[in-house]
Amino acid sequence: MDLDNIVQICSNYRPQYHEYSAHGAGRFVKDVRRIIFIGGGDSMLLHEALKYPDLELVVGLEIDQSVVRKSFKHFQTSPHFEDERVEWWFGDATKSLLLLPEDYWGSFDLVLVDLSETVMSFSVTAELDVFDALSLLLNPVGVMVKNEHYHEKFSALFDYSAELNYESPLTTQGTAAGIVEIMNAESVSIALDKSITTIVKDVAEKEGFTLIADPVFDVSVGVGVVAMKEGFISARIYPADKYVAFDINLWGSSSKIKILRKALAKAV
Repeated sequence: MDLDNIVQICSNYRPQYHEYSAHGAGRFVKDVRRIIFIGGGDSMLLHEALKYPDLELVVGLEIDQSVVRKSFKHFQTSPHFEDERVEWWFGDATKSLLLLPEDYWGSFDLVLVDLSETVMSFSVTAELDVFDALSLLLNPVGVMVKNEHYHEKFSALFDYSAELNYESPLTTQGTAAGIVEIMNAESVSIALDKSITTIVKDVAEKEGFTLIADPVFDVSVGVGVVAMKEGFISARIYPADKYVAFDINLWGSSSKIKILRKALAKAV
């Protein structure tokens, strides 16, 4: 969608932008119940917010209904006007913030900001700009997310802040036991090519492990990786030194690592 002759909204980057904005922040909150987003008239942040099972309230601040209705028409992203948990406040954010109910302040688990730098610097009161005011909406353990580079301003307002850049979004996260063993194979003659990944692949399959992707080898750094359902094995080759460094990473039992270690040592 073009706004002022600039492409502002593209549904293809929802996984990289909207999903991560909402859920990357949500990972740091034990129980997400109240969310407020500013900007986000495309309703894509709203759709992510509604995925939280214990959600009680989600508030959207947007300048007018134009983007909301155009997004519904072209992207089929519903503003969910019918959902009692959803509130839309249309109007100038510097005015809307002053009209929010008193009990909204200091009550939100997530504050998601999708505004330009210009709007963020607008004054809400003589002492507060938009960014300062938004920070006051958070509860003591809440998290604010801002697009673009804003780490210095975050550092001035919050005890903890981080600037994160991911080439692709994290899709799942869980708690599980895992173990890494480093194995050094010396006095071995291995060519600087993908033959090492073939060796590792054959060993893994022979020992009953399940491969989930084709092995990869980067000749520029001499590193090969074999990914398995149970973990992964990386191998770095130093042909001149007749040396291979293995990292054996498994999500489960250490006994399987011992099996792999012995099998790899025998194979090389």
